Amino acid sequence: MGSAQKQKAKKAKPTAAVLLWGLDRGTPKGDAVRAILKELGVVAKTVLPERLGDSAGAALGLVGMRPALMPYAGPVPECEFMLLVNFSEPLLQDFLLRSRQAGASVSYKAVLTKINKDWPVVNLINEVAQEHEAMRAQAATPAPTLTQPSQA
Repeated sequence: MGSAQKQKAKKAKPTAAVLLWGLDRGTPKGDAVRAILKELGVVAKTVLPERLGDSAGAALGLVGMRPALMPYAGPVPECEFMLLVNFSEPLLQDFLLRSRQAGASVSYKAVLTKINKDWPVVNLINEVAQEHEAMRAQAATPAPTLTQPSQA
């Protein structure tokens, strides 16, 4: 490989990808999300129930990450979820806008990080769902009203 090819290989941007859960093919939202991702050149991967015990990195096919030794046999999350990796800010904003315009927004989403890449997918989905619901509950709680102390 020549030096120009080596430099080009080093500068190549990692491929943007999304791990999908609860967004099945053949469903209106699942098909809409996949169509948007395809238009944007993003790889879509669907996690199967038996692979929910795999680390997030393994489920996305990251180099050096191995799937769990045993298939997952526990309870499955009953929600829609997306795990995004290698999204630039403009790509993320474009995806979110197109999703809203298509009526295909997904509430539970996360970005792959150095920390969560080792988490089992099922744990990551559940954690994001819990955080989302906690924020929703906090937003629904009315702010306390401040009263002026009475002047005697």
